[in-house]
Amino acid sequence: MALEPRPGFRNISTALLISAVGLPVSVIAFAVLYANNDSVWAVVWLSAVLPAIWLGAGALGIRDAVRRRSWQQMAGVVALLAPTVLLVNTMGSPRFAFHQLFTFRPLDLHLPTNGLVLMEKFTVCAQAQPCKPQDVVTETRAFSVKKIPDGCCSLAVLNGRGKDKVDAFRVVLNGKEVKLESQKGAVNLNGENEISVQLSGAPDAYIYVVVSYTGKKNAPSA
Repeated sequence: MALEPRPGFRNISTALLISAVGLPVSVIAFAVLYANNDSVWAVVWLSAVLPAIWLGAGALGIRDAVRRRSWQQMAGVVALLAPTVLLVNTMGSPRFAFHQLFTFRPLDLHLPTNGLVLMEKFTVCAQAQPCKPQDVVTETRAFSVKKIPDGCCSLAVLNGRGKDKVDAFRVVLNGKEVKLESQKGAVNLNGENEISVQLSGAPDAYIYVVVSYTGKKNAPSA
């Protein structure tokens, strides 16, 4: 009766090795990004490198399964990669953005609950465009709406918290400045839209611009 080879480093699959490296690095990147939302390497790791690891480990895991390698190693790959998926999903949550992951208090951003059209983050100083704190930075982005429903829309601005709060901002939608009261205002959308935001403040300061349904028809734009 042949003896099974003892488990050793050479017997560990490549999929398991890269998964074992991916988990701790992803946890570190997640923590760094939570503390500093402009950390380039953390963003690149979580948004580009980690998905590549998922694909690579998945392909290698399928290959190993075809070769009938140890199912325990395949289970290990899944167990190591599953938490990284949770980290990426959490990274996109409002609690992460507003640094309230570790509190049991309800998160109330005063957002409507009847549907979002747009939720975009605008930062005073993007990494690709370094700037000084006293600079006024303008960011412009385009977005499309396939079907504009009745009762559309309201625009709200969520300012950052603490040191990440911008000093001043101005929002222009489709060439017209949005009149905001308590950081909210009614807006009308087209099929193709352009939103432009002027910001000033600390380099890491940011705002979120949220466009959502109101359930009420807005008056035609003048």
